Amino acid sequence: MRRLLFTLLTLSATVMSAQVATIVESDTEFEFTGANSAVCRMHQVIRVNNEHGVDAALFACYCSKGNTLTRFSGTITDANGKVIGKPKKSDLVRSEFSKEFSTDQYMYLYGYQSHSYPYTVTYDWEESIEGGIRAIPP
Repeated sequence: MRRLLFTLLTLSATVMSAQVATIVESDTEFEFTGANSAVCRMHQVIRVNNEHGVDAALFACYCSKGNTLTRFSGTITDANGKVIGKPKKSDLVRSEFSKEFSTDQYMYLYGYQSHSYPYTVTYDWEESIEGGIRAIPP
């Protein structure tokens, strides 16, 4: 029984060290500002452990006529906590590509890739919702 437990602990440690990225923090604050409007504030911290975890730290915000990105800021730190980047809203790429050509939806995207790992990405953003609330984020 002890040998089996040791094997399971060793296997567990191996799997944990193979993680490509870790969500350190993820907070969402949803505030109703009227009968058909709201503000959603989000905060997310992601640690990228190796080159395979880069996609986990991509920022993507889906917007439309009634859902807009009103605020965005970010901080990128290296393994020692030194700030190596501070993305802002003007650094985001806006994409209006959609398989449905007659939609008003668009998205903001941002991605960072380092040659040094691990690094940590922190995003803080705010979305304004007007004209009806279709869903509340989890």
